[in-house]
Amino acid sequence: RSPTQLSVHCRNFHLASWSLSFAVLHILFKDFAQVKEYGLFHGFDMLVVLVVIAQGITGFVVSMMIKYASAVLKGFAISISAVFATLVSVPLFGASISPSFAVAASMVVIAVKMYSHYEVKAESKSSVESTKESSTIEENDEEELVGLVSEGGEGSTNSSRSD
Repeated sequence: RSPTQLSVHCRNFHLASWSLSFAVLHILFKDFAQVKEYGLFHGFDMLVVLVVIAQGITGFVVSMMIKYASAVLKGFAISISAVFATLVSVPLFGASISPSFAVAASMVVIAVKMYSHYEVKAESKSSVESTKESSTIEENDEEELVGLVSEGGEGSTNSSRSD
């Protein structure tokens, strides 16, 4: 299979295997003595475990976004995540917010609100007619199927059926 035919999950696994390979090589050549003495997870506390879990969940969310979301929603997700990450960095790292960021963040929030609040206009007349035609065809197919099933039931009990 070509790389374009592989699923998103399979491609994520391939990328993860490369990063795992490089991490193992780094441990073997740079930190092997320390890992041998203290163990692989020395220094991990609850905060580190929570960050690892959050990163894992983020990976799943991103793969679902790539697979199921439209391009507009992907753009909104990237914009909102940038705004959120910046706002979280203020109390965590003491970052400052510039006036231009405040304007940009408010524009993102307004755009997301407008996109989620206002409904899409009604479909065009031709698409509504084609939808009606396909539903009529499906109803006719269902009627024919019911007729065939009922004929088959009668035919199995009475082989000399006349129409």
